[in-house]
Amino acid sequence: MRSYRKTTYPSSSQSSSLVNAPIQLTANPGDILYLNIENPHASDKAYVQFFDALAVDVVLGTTKPRRSIVIPGGSVWDGQFTVPMAFDTAITIAATTTREGSTTPSTALIVGCIDYLS
Repeated sequence: MRSYRKTTYPSSSQSSSLVNAPIQLTANPGDILYLNIENPHASDKAYVQFFDALAVDVVLGTTKPRRSIVIPGGSVWDGQFTVPMAFDTAITIAATTTREGSTTPSTALIVGCIDYLS
């Protein structure tokens, strides 16, 4: 049975900045329920890539993400998923300038909160 986890940033273990370095939320299967991620850059869009893999197994630009979401410049993705994003292996995220790319956004994204079951 999966238990509820809430990752609120900043915390002592992780940074609130999301760039093109994969961050592993959990090394176990899980479901993402809610996200709050800000793109503070005034005009450049950024993508958050979600991987069903351990962070050590993710090679940005090569490993295909399970899903990517775009966050327009100056915007916040703040919402709950009606159907949670399910991951069978692990949950890893990263931010890039394209949907499946490897280039870091010109300004780091700010993670406010990620709620998930693991």
